Amino acid sequence: MVEPPAKQLGTGALGALGADLPKIPGYKVTGLLGEGGMGRVYLGHQNSTDRRPVAIKMLRTLLPASEMARRFEFERQALSRLNHPAVAQLYGAGHAEDGRHYVAMEYVDGLPIHLHCDRNRLDLRQRLQLFLAVCRGVEHAHRRQLLHRDLKPSNLLIAIPDGEAVPKVIDFGIARTLEDQGGETAFTGAGLLGTPAYMSPEAVGPSDGPRDLDTRADVYSLGVVLYELLVGVRPSRQPRLGRCVGLRKLGVPGQGPPAFKPVVENGRVIERRQSGVRLRRIWII
Repeated sequence: MVEPPAKQLGTGALGALGADLPKIPGYKVTGLLGEGGMGRVYLGHQNSTDRRPVAIKMLRTLLPASEMARRFEFERQALSRLNHPAVAQLYGAGHAEDGRHYVAMEYVDGLPIHLHCDRNRLDLRQRLQLFLAVCRGVEHAHRRQLLHRDLKPSNLLIAIPDGEAVPKVIDFGIARTLEDQGGETAFTGAGLLGTPAYMSPEAVGPSDGPRDLDTRADVYSLGVVLYELLVGVRPSRQPRLGRCVGLRKLGVPGQGPPAFKPVVENGRVIERRQSGVRLRRIWII
């Protein structure tokens, strides 16, 4: 959802939390990974296993009937449908000692896909191989009748277990089932559902009531991710989206993202430099 960016905390900030860390049966919470408008994500270990690291997502509110609690429960149900190497695995769910909902998931210690590719100077073939692995994970979700609705680089992380890069699709917080034919409005009391720069026109455009989306909405988002992955800039600008749905009223900046020019040597993108002008059109040949 459109909300203040999640805060990423360093190790120094983690130690400062102390007694603020939640107590969850079966888990040892060791620090705070980040926070957003919906809740917080903690790092912990599962006591019943060989202390494997887990990411524990917790709601801010104790109200069981709230919109946040409803979406949190749906995310748990969505993750329970999925079992694929390119999708972060669900380990468990329940209530902390203070009564708040939590979901314990596979901890993915990795970078967003575009940062991983740039920092490791991956060539075109290597980038496409990672992207295809992401597509297989999204296809698995679609075959389980789930629409992600917020596919973007920060939700496509690259883990490196045993030295091999493995993509992981995370954050099904605003997912919906394809069986649900009732549709859903693009807005809630918290704002717009999704990330405007990666949303399909039918998902972000104006609507007087519920809308029905299908897998093409996720495919569109993947196309934007691929464009950015290969070119270094998104294909559309936020001002155009802002005129469609009045994003300025939601506090979304009206300026488009800066244009970045990929620097290529021997078929490898070695860095992206911010250019002095905005790119009007980029042809991929």
